Amino acid sequence: MQFVRLFMVSSMCVVAGRCFTPYTPTQQSFRLHKIVPDIIPVGPPNQLRVLYPSGVMLTIGAKTKPYYIDEQPSIVEYRCPKISFNLLIMIDFDEPAFGHYRERERVHWLVVNMEADDVSSGQTLIEYGMFPVMFEGPHRYAFLMYQQPWVFGFDIPYIDAETIEGRNNFSIADFSTKYHLNNPLWGAIWINTF
Repeated sequence: MQFVRLFMVSSMCVVAGRCFTPYTPTQQSFRLHKIVPDIIPVGPPNQLRVLYPSGVMLTIGAKTKPYYIDEQPSIVEYRCPKISFNLLIMIDFDEPAFGHYRERERVHWLVVNMEADDVSSGQTLIEYGMFPVMFEGPHRYAFLMYQQPWVFGFDIPYIDAETIEGRNNFSIADFSTKYHLNNPLWGAIWINTF
């Protein structure tokens, strides 16, 4: 009887030569690029759609060049409850270079207290800013969207689009703990090649 149960469970996992995982494609991408568990414990289950004025639409694991994403995205789409407050952050996980994490995470954009799916309703704490990197090579970038437990003030100094100071050595893990954020619910990850 035990053998029959084991066979049924294992045969449910493998169908038509494919083994199914408990992870969504977005979560799998965050694992593949070693964001999970290296930087955050759990990847977002849902994908953000991010469109730039250049026409670039970010998809899971896409590769792009810096000049295509040097302006703030024109559209960030996601589905969420209409009665919720959300936080959007864009991070470079490979500052100054992949494998050399002296400054680790660099924040490129941070918007908080957004009403439902309206990014423009939020408070921008760190304006969108792309800066030249010190070393060539791939950089893993991600947008992460968290649902806030409530609206509250963040004790982060405002950083304008031209200022690089205050963006490096960020820790999304420490930030989410400090502000009582659960795991991200939406995300997009891509590789910027220089």
